[in-house]
Amino acid sequence: MIFALEIKSKLESIGYNIIAVVPSGDEAYQILLERTPDLILMDIHLEGQVDGVTIVKNFQWSCKVPIIFFSGSVSPEQHDFIQNQPHCHFLGKPFSSDELVRLIESIPS
Repeated sequence: MIFALEIKSKLESIGYNIIAVVPSGDEAYQILLERTPDLILMDIHLEGQVDGVTIVKNFQWSCKVPIIFFSGSVSPEQHDFIQNQPHCHFLGKPFSSDELVRLIESIPS
């Protein structure tokens, strides 16, 4: 959560509106049921039983919303899913907030 809050602070400082920061897959799933964001930043490994890739697979709109996954490790299946989705991107941990901002700004709106 500390890492997520640092990212939130950095993005808000440059004008982005963050709707939620949650530690678990269940909480992320609930937020995504209630709102459709313009961009999703999703750690692959979340607390609880559901990983970030599985959450994204459960939403039909996910093929239209840009998603940046990040993780220190990714399974071959997760990697294949991310690589085969036109709006999915990946940042390997560790990464700097500047790298994240550059990636966000490179995504067509």
